[in-house]
Amino acid sequence: DRQQWRELRTGCIASRHRFRMHRPSESRRSIPCGDPQVYRRKEYTRYSFPSKNMEYMASGTPVLTTKLPGMPKEYYPHVYLIEEENAEYLATRLRVLLEQSPLTLHALGMEARKFVLENKNNVRQSACILQLLES
Repeated sequence: DRQQWRELRTGCIASRHRFRMHRPSESRRSIPCGDPQVYRRKEYTRYSFPSKNMEYMASGTPVLTTKLPGMPKEYYPHVYLIEEENAEYLATRLRVLLEQSPLTLHALGMEARKFVLENKNNVRQSACILQLLES
C-alpha cells in the first residue's frame, strides 16, 4: 500500500494537477478491528456531508470522493466518484483522472463551482429552511 501511495502521489506531483489527497488519520486507523467499513457504516454518516467537499467545489478544484450516504445525488454529476473502496480501484481511478487534460479537469471544477455558488448559497438554503418551517 505504501508503494502504491508513493506512486500515486508522485504521479499527481509530476502531472502538476491540483488534487487534494488525504491519508486516513491515526484516529480513523484505530477503529475497532481496524475495519474502515465499520467506520463508514456508522449511523451518523447517513446525515453528514463534509464541508471540505463543498469548499473544494466552490474553489473550482476537481473533487474525487466516495459516495457518502449523506451526500445528495444532485452532487454526483459535479464530482469524480469512487465507486469501489479498495486500493486497486483507487489507483486505477487516479491514473484515469491524471490522464485527463487540464482543460477537462478545469471545466468540471468550474461546473462544480457554479453549482455550489448558485444552488447552495445562504439565500437558497435559508429559503429551504423557511419552506420547511412553513409546511
